[in-house]
This record gives sequence, C-alpha cells and structure tokens, in this order.
Amino acid sequence: MATSKKSGSKKRSTGSKERDKPERGFTLTVPLDASAIKERRAGHRLKVVTQDADGNLNSGTVAVGENGSGNARLLFAHKPGSLRVFVGPNDASDEEITRLQTL
Repeated sequence: MATSKKSGSKKRSTGSKERDKPERGFTLTVPLDASAIKERRAGHRLKVVTQDADGNLNSGTVAVGENGSGNARLLFAHKPGSLRVFVGPNDASDEEITRLQTL
C-alpha cells in the first residue's frame, strides 16, 4: 500500500483510481469519436494537442477502438486556464496540427 508523508501525517492510497491520479497538477480527458474516419482500424492513433493562452503546446496520442472511440488524457503541472484543443493525424508535429484544418 502506497503512503505519502505530509506534515507528520500519513495518507494512504485507497484504490486504483487514487493511484491513477497525478500527485499534483491537472488532467484533461478528451473523449473522441473517430467512427466517421473510413480508413480507421482498431488501434488507429490520433494526436490531441492543446494550446494555452500564452501559445504553449501540450500533446498526447490516443488509440481508438474498433468502434472508433477513445479518450486522450493530457496532464498539466499547473492549472492551464482556457485551452484550444486540436485533433489530427498522429504523424503530424504539434505545430503542424495547430495549422491544419482539423476536427
């Protein structure tokens, strides 16, 4: 069982959901439905890019299932504020995706 020490007290992890949470920071989950992509196959990877108000980029990839659905999970060290979210091909760079006509 995982424990962390803070100000002399112990905090215990209570389950898998607790272990999945980052110790600090924020998580953005972006649900995707790629069922309209004709060339899609199970495991098809898409890239999700976020851009904050200062222009900083953060990205992750997601593999969609047979039905075309998947969830991209992006982690931020600090509260990101307002974000623009782009979805595009996995082989494009973060900068390219922000300039593409994407969904």
